[in-house]
Amino acid sequence: MKTVSPCLILAFVCVEAAAAPAVRSVAPLYSGSRFELSVEGALSGSDVRVFGSFAGVGEGPCAGALCLDLLPPVIDIGAARADDTGSAELVGDAPASFVGLMYLQAVQLAPAEVGSVWPVNIWPRKRVLMIGDSITEGQQSLPAAYPYATVVASLLGEGYDVTQVGCGGATTWDWSSFGGVTLCGGEFWEPSVYEARAIPNLPVDIATVMLGTNDATGFFEPAPIPPADYRLNLIDLVTNLLEDGAARVMLMTPPPMCDSADAATVARLDAYRIIVNAICDADERVVCGPDVYRVLGDEDFQGCDVHPNGIGHLHLGVAVAEAIKGL
Repeated sequence: MKTVSPCLILAFVCVEAAAAPAVRSVAPLYSGSRFELSVEGALSGSDVRVFGSFAGVGEGPCAGALCLDLLPPVIDIGAARADDTGSAELVGDAPASFVGLMYLQAVQLAPAEVGSVWPVNIWPRKRVLMIGDSITEGQQSLPAAYPYATVVASLLGEGYDVTQVGCGGATTWDWSSFGGVTLCGGEFWEPSVYEARAIPNLPVDIATVMLGTNDATGFFEPAPIPPADYRLNLIDLVTNLLEDGAARVMLMTPPPMCDSADAATVARLDAYRIIVNAICDADERVVCGPDVYRVLGDEDFQGCDVHPNGIGHLHLGVAVAEAIKGL
């Protein structure tokens, strides 16, 4: 049996003389995502195959003269052909079940050579659920670009799985358990939009919530929602998210409105902002995300459209992604 250099197991960064093909370069690996592996030290033009094991290092299975140093069960990761420098690149998809410390070993098929073992961590992807109204759903004023949820997913990268369940016209009442049959997204939801759209996507590592634009104007509601009711609705939503499997809840203040908005609407938005910040301070599992009321300005909207334009969605997406990374 080949022995594994202690420096490989303890430091993961040692470089030895390459007498056989070996996995030398591993980008961060995440379950359920694309992976990239680099193998070096192979014979130019030779076929190389990589195997892996979560069981550990030891006397592994043999095929003819080739014996692996991986304990079964052994997983066939993939094959590639070495270039003129003796390097080979493997690209594929890691199943969602691949999580934890995996030991990798490269094999050169002809002439037969077995490389050293290289341990690598495969990290679980963090799940993010974004709850909101038409802005979270992706609606925007002109000039349009990528919705902020798409910007967040792009900036967070392969280590995160981002899902948005924004519902156009939604208020905190619609997302609470108080509302019964509610209307948003052009549909009636029974028993609630929360049970229809949030529950199927839970549990998650982080749930973001941005609501208040429709509350302040009373859109799709009999009247604007008073701050006291906004507070009760939002607490109910946060409580449900935590009980149903959200490890953290990130609350964001609703966006600003243009100067022509009536004073009562602006006063409600100001009150909502205070309420959001107060709820964030009440539970360590609840954190304040970007203060959207301050992040976005006049240039982020087309006129008095309540939906941010493409630049606004970009600004919002960058701020949300940075806040999530900071958790």
